[in-house]
Amino acid sequence: MWGKGRILRWEKEIHTVWMCTSIRWDIFILNYTPGKRVLGMTEDRFMEQANPVFKTAIGTVMLLARGGDPLAQDYMKAMGLEGTVDFQPLVTGEEMTESQGVTFKALNYVLSLEYRHKMMNQLILDSGMPSLLDLACGYTTRGVEMGRQGIRYVGGDLPIVASTMGRIAAPYCRGLPGTVQYRAVDVTNPAAMGRAAELLPGKLCIVTEGLLGYLQDDEMKMLCGGIKRVLRLHGGCWITMDPWYSRLAAAVAHALGEPVAKIEAASLKGGAAVSNTPNMQQMDRDPAAVERILESCGLRWSRISFYSDRVQLQNTRFLEMARQTAFREELRQLEAFRITDDASAASGLQYGERTPGNAELYMADGILHIRLRGRLDSLSAPALLQLYERTGPIEGFHEVCLDGEELEYISSSGLRVLLLIVRASRQQKMRLVHVSAGVEKLLSTTAFADMRRYIR
Repeated sequence: MWGKGRILRWEKEIHTVWMCTSIRWDIFILNYTPGKRVLGMTEDRFMEQANPVFKTAIGTVMLLARGGDPLAQDYMKAMGLEGTVDFQPLVTGEEMTESQGVTFKALNYVLSLEYRHKMMNQLILDSGMPSLLDLACGYTTRGVEMGRQGIRYVGGDLPIVASTMGRIAAPYCRGLPGTVQYRAVDVTNPAAMGRAAELLPGKLCIVTEGLLGYLQDDEMKMLCGGIKRVLRLHGGCWITMDPWYSRLAAAVAHALGEPVAKIEAASLKGGAAVSNTPNMQQMDRDPAAVERILESCGLRWSRISFYSDRVQLQNTRFLEMARQTAFREELRQLEAFRITDDASAASGLQYGERTPGNAELYMADGILHIRLRGRLDSLSAPALLQLYERTGPIEGFHEVCLDGEELEYISSSGLRVLLLIVRASRQQKMRLVHVSAGVEKLLSTTAFADMRRYIR
């Protein structure tokens, strides 16, 4: 039980790990296994509770493995997932799967993921850039694939992903003509993004794949502002096809003769289960909304074809020739964004150093006080949750008082952790003290409807 005035502090202990870009992640994480502490700092479960979207990264590499990618199969084994999930290659193409209560052919997801991954790789090579910054890189095989092509690669993601990828990719990176590195990067933190980019020489190709739908509007603008800064300093381009992903899923469903609505429903339910944002529902219906955000952040965009005859698909072997031809015709209709810096426009984003946050918790008169400083984002939010839980049973507090005088920014991960804590209070209320107008607006207008109800 907490005593009156007892203060627990989480301060800058994480900086030595998450901000040291010279550290070799694979050296530190050789003994990492699921469920164990990452670098002795933050347990996987805290990262998962604060950032549930991280689980989709495992699904991505699993689908690549089921599509017959031997490297993806090796990755799944290296992560200790053998025997816990099915990642064996499809044999007949008729294998069924279930997602969010909907049953359909597994080939729907497998073929969609195979095409998206391989076509994105082709666009990266076509860009002619010597270096690649892969944001929200996940557990995919792209780092090694690009390294084999002589491209210098940095994959940025949550610490749990970056550390695991540093370990499992290391054996395949030795002797490659291109270097492969992984770093912890919050995509809403321009400074962290800039540090990752500094590891790469020459002009950059930046890619985001399967990311934009999970971001709230403010997070999207922070991502765009950070990318603009990187492009302004290094040159290059940003490529994403996220606004058209559901159209790819529809093309696959048509090729397999399955109802498109069924596949779309399963995908939306799956996405909403980990991060339900307005972009999740709106982006596919209105790519022009993304264009407006890009323009407001000082970026130029052009639509390019997301099709190439050079992309060879292993899993089209399950389709009859007539269906393969029809499928290719639908793929020709897909598009992607190629985005560059508009040198004549400013983004309006302040690029000051934004550091991972630190926090203090204490109980007084039945109120749980939380003092936050810096950023509460996908990197720092899990440590706040860990700080809250490691105090032992916390009982009897009526409400939460958030002191945000030194809080710079709060992302959806931070909101998710605050919501968990507020829900544990008897009155399920949170009082704001010394919170800046910008942070207060984020708290009161967030897509997390429950958060708005809980603020006094």
